[in-house]
Amino acid sequence: MILILSQCTLESSSEEVIDWISHLGGNYRRINGNDLKESDYYFLINNNDSKFSIANNLLNIDNVNVIWYRRWNDDVDRLLPTKKNLSLINTINTHRKGEHRHLSTFFFSILKNKKWINTPDDERITKNEMLLKAKLVGLEIPNTILTTSKKDAMSFKNKFNKIIIKSISNTTLYMVQKKFFGNYTCLVSDDDVVNFPSNFYPTLFQEYLEKEYELRIFYCFGKLYSMAIFSQNDKQTEIDFRQYNYDKPNRNVPYKLPKLISQKIVKLMNYFGCKTGSIDMVKTKDGRYVFLEINPVGQFGMTSKPCHYYIEKVLAIQLIKTDKNERKN
Repeated sequence: MILILSQCTLESSSEEVIDWISHLGGNYRRINGNDLKESDYYFLINNNDSKFSIANNLLNIDNVNVIWYRRWNDDVDRLLPTKKNLSLINTINTHRKGEHRHLSTFFFSILKNKKWINTPDDERITKNEMLLKAKLVGLEIPNTILTTSKKDAMSFKNKFNKIIIKSISNTTLYMVQKKFFGNYTCLVSDDDVVNFPSNFYPTLFQEYLEKEYELRIFYCFGKLYSMAIFSQNDKQTEIDFRQYNYDKPNRNVPYKLPKLISQKIVKLMNYFGCKTGSIDMVKTKDGRYVFLEINPVGQFGMTSKPCHYYIEKVLAIQLIKTDKNERKN
C-alpha cells in the first residue's frame, strides 16, 4: 500500500496524484497532519499488542510498502489571549504546539523502516545550506549575506547597489478575512537601510539579479521538468513572480536546460537525497544561469499544467511501481 502524508489545505497536488493512482489501480491511504488532532485517533501500546487507528480506520503498518511525504501540517488552533492572561495563554499555546509536534514525530518514527519518497527532514534543509552545496556542485549562486547588523547590510547595499530581502525559511501564507497574504521577496531601498536599527533579527539579503526570465524546475526521480516564466514583462511580478497578476498572467513555456546545468542540478538533488523537489533559478540578461533555492515539497502543478508535462501521472506511476517492488522484497 502507498501511504500519502499530506495536509488538508492548499494542497491540490495530492488530490491529482491520488486521482491517477486510483485510475491506474493503485492501493493507497492518505493521512493529513491535521488528522492527528481533528479525527478519532488512538495508538494502543501494551505488553501484548500495539494498534494504530485514525479516523476510525485501523492502519496496519505491515501493509504499508512506500510512503510519499508530500507535506505535513502540524499546527494547532491557537487560544486567543487577553491582556490579563497573555503570558499564560502564550505558554499554553507553545505547549500545545509542542505536544502535536511530538505526536507527529512519534507517528513518523513507527514508519521509519519503510521506503520513503522524501522525508520530513527534507523540509528542514535551509536555504543557506542549499546555496553552499549548489556552489560545490558548480552552480552559480547570488552573492548573499545573512546578518543582524545594520553596518553589514549597509556595506552590502553599497557594494551591489540593488539588493533584495527574502525569508530565511519558506514563504509563509497568512489568512486575513478569508484572503491569503505572503512574505514575498522585495527590493531594499536606501531609505530602508538608513532606517534599520543597529541590530535586528537575522535577515537574508542577496544581490538583485537583472533577469531575462525565471525558471521553475521540478525534479522527479532523476528527470527534470523545466518551465520559463516571463515575469519581467510586468512590474507586479518582476521581483517575485509569486506576486501573481491574475488579470494579466505571466507567459509560461516549457524550457530545455543546458545539459551541464541539468547534470549539476541532478547532482545537487542526489546530494540531499530528495526524490522530488522544486528548484528556482534565473536566466540573467547577460546569459548566466543562477541557482536560487530548492523547495523539497514545492508545488508542481504550476509547472505541469502549462507545459503539459503530466507530472501527477508520472508520480503516480512511480509510487505504484515502488509499492510493487517493495511488496516483492
